[in-house]
Amino acid sequence: MKFAAFDLSRNGVGFYLAALPASQLFQISRVERISENPEEGFQRQLDVAKSRKIAAYLKEKVIPGAIILSAQEDTDVTYHHDSRELELKTPDRSLLVIDGQHRLYGAHFLASEKGDDILLPVCILTNLSLLAEVQYFIDINSTQKGVPKTLRIELTKFLVEQGSIEQTRLRLFKELNSDPDSVLFGKLSAEQRGPGYLSHVPFEIAINRVLELPDLKE
Repeated sequence: MKFAAFDLSRNGVGFYLAALPASQLFQISRVERISENPEEGFQRQLDVAKSRKIAAYLKEKVIPGAIILSAQEDTDVTYHHDSRELELKTPDRSLLVIDGQHRLYGAHFLASEKGDDILLPVCILTNLSLLAEVQYFIDINSTQKGVPKTLRIELTKFLVEQGSIEQTRLRLFKELNSDPDSVLFGKLSAEQRGPGYLSHVPFEIAINRVLELPDLKE
């Protein structure tokens, strides 16, 4: 099996970037879970509900991050520089998933159940030991940081409908913070947390009780 790929190898690690149809990628990949392979597995259990949510998301949108796979020692991989193609001599289930199993299964559900066989970005690494694979898994999954809830609320200003409770709350947050006569002047912050500042989270809890009163809704 051959497919187009970019060779980005460095530091003794083969690093190949490609795009493959979900059905094909599912066929050549495998997941080693701790529950199924205590000696060498390091992936968590598959969350089917999460994968189905990803499938629904992929039907309408895109997820730009690449699925990361490892071609282990017994996998025969050759990169052809003249044609810029990566060749897998024994492709079926030959690549180990390091990161992205839920995206992989989500795309698989979309392809097998809805017939939408989307292209997925994939990063294929070679020359990794089991220790290195585990380290990459830990690094990727422990260094990611979610967007703070207060910032998520602030960013909804780009998404809310005019006249909605969310739009009213965001407007009040801004006006109360910028009005010199307000007791909350300069004390509301979408980013800073700590003594002296009130973030979106407690403000939302408090103000929603008022905005959801029947008289105000009318």
